[in-house]
Amino acid sequence: MYFRVNGIAVWARGANVVPMAQFEGRLSDEAHMGLVESAVNTNMNMLRVWGGGMIMPLSFYNACDLYGIMLFHDLMFVEEQFHALEKTITVENEIRYVVRSLCRHPSIVIWNGCNECTLKSNDLYATFALAVVAKEDGTRPVWWSSPSSGFSTGVSGIDGIPNGQKLVYNLGQNESTIEEHGPYNHGYSNNVFTVNGHKEKG
Repeated sequence: MYFRVNGIAVWARGANVVPMAQFEGRLSDEAHMGLVESAVNTNMNMLRVWGGGMIMPLSFYNACDLYGIMLFHDLMFVEEQFHALEKTITVENEIRYVVRSLCRHPSIVIWNGCNECTLKSNDLYATFALAVVAKEDGTRPVWWSSPSSGFSTGVSGIDGIPNGQKLVYNLGQNESTIEEHGPYNHGYSNNVFTVNGHKEKG
């Protein structure tokens, strides 16, 4: 995946942003601004607001705007415990609120549906969560999960921006699952040992 900004291809260099403390509200605006400044000082140009974390404070987004840090922004869903997506009016209103309150920030370059979703719940992300996002912000690309192979229809093939058609997943070669970690986690490498004992190849 690469990003094109004002027609120029950009290699994304960055990291995930996770909450810096267990209890929200303990950290100051200065701490969140310092986080962004640290990314700039290490030559990062993109940060991902991780779906297993939280919506960041306003100072974080303002700092990203100021320093030119691009944001790959997850909705706050993951496929485990109590963070999975449910189709309720409360969740719909939350998605609308988040997108409406953040879409004015030029630092956000893509909306991502969730963290490591599997195909068992994908239709809900396409027909519900990201459909809401597309109605509220038709100026940015949508991506259904991280990782994933994206959409085959429903977005422009050039820039990934929703085009008003039904979002349909691009299943690629493997229709059973999209989520896949690297060789270090699955034991595919002949040179790097894994700690989880997984030895299947494929």
